[in-house]
Amino acid sequence: MRLAWCILFLLGSTLPAQSEPTCNLLTINVDITALNIQLPSNISGLTLDILTALPKVQIQGTYQIAARYCEPEVKNSSRTNTLQLLVHGVTYTKDYWSGLGPPGQGYDGDKYSYVAYASKQGYPTLAIDRICNGNSSHPNGLTVIQLPANTEALYQVILQLQPSPTAGGRRFNKVIPVCHSEGATVCELLMQVHPDAPVATYVIHGFTNQFLVGGAASVAAVVFLPASIAAPTRFPGLDPTYLLTTSASGSQGVFYYGDYDKQVAAYDFANTNPVPAGELATSALSQLPAPLYKGSLLLLNGQNDQIFCAVLPTDPLIGGLGNCGTGATSTTARTQVLFPAAKFYYNQVANTGHDLDLHRTAAQTFKISHDYLASQGF
Repeated sequence: MRLAWCILFLLGSTLPAQSEPTCNLLTINVDITALNIQLPSNISGLTLDILTALPKVQIQGTYQIAARYCEPEVKNSSRTNTLQLLVHGVTYTKDYWSGLGPPGQGYDGDKYSYVAYASKQGYPTLAIDRICNGNSSHPNGLTVIQLPANTEALYQVILQLQPSPTAGGRRFNKVIPVCHSEGATVCELLMQVHPDAPVATYVIHGFTNQFLVGGAASVAAVVFLPASIAAPTRFPGLDPTYLLTTSASGSQGVFYYGDYDKQVAAYDFANTNPVPAGELATSALSQLPAPLYKGSLLLLNGQNDQIFCAVLPTDPLIGGLGNCGTGATSTTARTQVLFPAAKFYYNQVANTGHDLDLHRTAAQTFKISHDYLASQGF
């Protein structure tokens, strides 16, 4: 069943009047073919040069992507067919976009809910569990689930959302990926390998071209262990290539800074989700440029992002302060070098760390993102 038909069916089963977004769960089948990397047995210390020099191996498969579609509470005819496609980062699921819970059930209601904000602006949203996360398929987390495979899975989802003569049902004339952290690395690679993908624009959160500075120390700081060992009651029998953060202080230092609620950080850590080792090992591929992407994008960061704006390589490990800088010389602004042909816009949220949506400043993140969309005519 095509995704468009699925969404039409779900809409038909709900009442038209609502005071909050009307959301339904669905499953998207994707057939992917990707050029992964033939990783060595020891994946620690892989640099970008080493990654790009390693042999490639083609993988193919059919997988399921779990998703949540939300029809907005506010009807805006100019946005009815403009879909925000929400792509989360590592240790999260689609619930990242609604305050670490389903819409309306997130931490402190809708305070940390991007979905709720979008709904009030009249945008439908589709939040997905990236392949290997949440309720999506969990193939081998080292040989199959790497950044290229993740990117192809997202690309296939996007293709299913587009109008076509045979699709029927609910059609979206504009699809806007909103991508956070590892989701942003997926979207950057998508701009590299599919620069003409049918998207209207990109909104990127928590990403720069300086991942190689603090990335390795960030991984070390959270102390990954196989999820089936670290949390056997939550993840019994899960393939050992799926890793779980085990350091509460390390996770808090990497994901949060400044204006945030420590209880949110504690709840976040208590409900952390597994990360495939192959995804961590290949994230650096997102540091290559996307010279053929000629569309537009907004890059929005917390000014104190520890992962992507580490000043020294050891900072995430020793609790050093992330600092993206300010203005045209900021790390955020200088990330334009990855998108030389694009219409590049950037902004930062002060006193905020990597997980922008989970800080008390989340409302600023939501407003900046949607002001950008409005400025682009969406």
